[in-house]
Amino acid sequence: MYYDKKAKENVEKLVVHCDKLDAVLFICHDESGCHLGVNKTVSKITSKYYFPNIIEHVRKYIQTCDECQKQNKKAKTVIPELCPVPCGKRIWGKIGIDLIGPFINKERLPISTNGYRYVITMIDYLSKWPEAFPLYRKEAKEVAEKLSETIYRYGAPDEIISDCGGEFNSKITAELMKNYGIRHITTSPYHPQANGLVENFNQTIKNMINKVVVDNGSDWDMRLGKVLFAYRTSLHKSSRYTPFEAMFIRKPIFPNEADIGPVSAAPEEDMSVEVVEQLSRRRKEIEEDITKNIANAQQQQKEYYDKRHNVDNNMYKISDKVLLKNYRRKHGIGTVEQLRYKGPYIIKQCCGKGNYLLTDLDTRKDLGPYNQKSLKVWNEPHCNNVNTCNTLDGNDEVDENNNNESLPQDKGEDSYSSIVNESNGSGTKRISVDAVIHTENFQNSDEEYPPSAQSAFSSPINPASFDLFDVSLREMFLPNGNHEPDDEIEVIEKDIEISQPKKRKRKTKWRQNSIYEYF
Repeated sequence: MYYDKKAKENVEKLVVHCDKLDAVLFICHDESGCHLGVNKTVSKITSKYYFPNIIEHVRKYIQTCDECQKQNKKAKTVIPELCPVPCGKRIWGKIGIDLIGPFINKERLPISTNGYRYVITMIDYLSKWPEAFPLYRKEAKEVAEKLSETIYRYGAPDEIISDCGGEFNSKITAELMKNYGIRHITTSPYHPQANGLVENFNQTIKNMINKVVVDNGSDWDMRLGKVLFAYRTSLHKSSRYTPFEAMFIRKPIFPNEADIGPVSAAPEEDMSVEVVEQLSRRRKEIEEDITKNIANAQQQQKEYYDKRHNVDNNMYKISDKVLLKNYRRKHGIGTVEQLRYKGPYIIKQCCGKGNYLLTDLDTRKDLGPYNQKSLKVWNEPHCNNVNTCNTLDGNDEVDENNNNESLPQDKGEDSYSSIVNESNGSGTKRISVDAVIHTENFQNSDEEYPPSAQSAFSSPINPASFDLFDVSLREMFLPNGNHEPDDEIEVIEKDIEISQPKKRKRKTKWRQNSIYEYF
């Protein structure tokens, strides 16, 4: 037994043998602890049991607990460094595309009187020129129609960036892009930052629509053109040009500007060759200037982003086992979908920029690629049966007055080791017996097996406290519990050499000065 000097009451704690360490951790953390944290599990264990390095064992056990890994949040979020998306080589050469909505009321009916529910948005990465069209349904057919309309207006782009939505990855859109020679790039699942330009535009346009249609929300689709004109004629921070000027090489004329008067005299139209060449040179200068300004802005954004976040591009390696965040988590209790993470999976390939291709260990199917923000390290459960119960803590104090007395036992029975307190009028008397079993007929002869924390000695403590550790000494002493020694057991009675422990400064509040005993 273990007596705690610091305890307010005289509480006796059972010393846990290393073979029963996993059982105690399972009962206090899984069964009666309901997978609580380290501090609460430690307090539950220390109320009844003792074994060295309790906090370290509990922390390792919780780190490898399957339920805790799948349900707990990430303690430390490590993200890859910011990778700016390069702008296109020409205006309308690279565009981002996305959907916003649905715009519905409480009865799940469209707010618009015309029946529109969604908006498809597009934006050019170089000129920042936006396009937006209302949609009735979130279907590939309507998406392909609006995409064709923009191609007829501005020409086919070189690249289109979208998410993994089914309306963008259907056979209709794939055939459309193949006919025009468009390269389709999809972002990682549940990682909208990879298409950040169009995502930022979506937030801006929704905010503008809410301000414009504050009185009558049923005509939001009628206000969409006004909102687009306001965005197109506003200065963009990164390019330092308005999308209108970058697109048409001229300043826009605002509505009702004639009431105030023209800012400058309108030049006479001259379609001579010199004017066309001048406009061509001007367009080239604007494109070069915009490209330079965007590159500088992206570099500043990258430095600011990497400085504020915990950046690590090499957090995971091939063959590492990870958990994947469950983005389809439903609101409910006791369902599989309620887990924050699912898995485990194994990393098959590093796709660059913090993206990894995963393989399901059960179905052997490839998933992803997924960004490392959606991943979490999975620690395999391991056994805590290490021989730590027979080692003394540096701050454990043991009584130096140990008197040896032989305990009565029959010849041929298993002997045991015990340290017992017998109270008398003068003080406490210590009784100790060390037991060694010699086995000559085993494969490894003359092996010594350490005595068990639980012995056959009649303990003054209630036997009910030993129910968890009711294991025979023969199973503890003999290998695998399947052999019978042919020779007799030799009982050696000797003094246990105990040196005075050195006084050390306690490093943490969890370390205790106490006396431990075995029964």
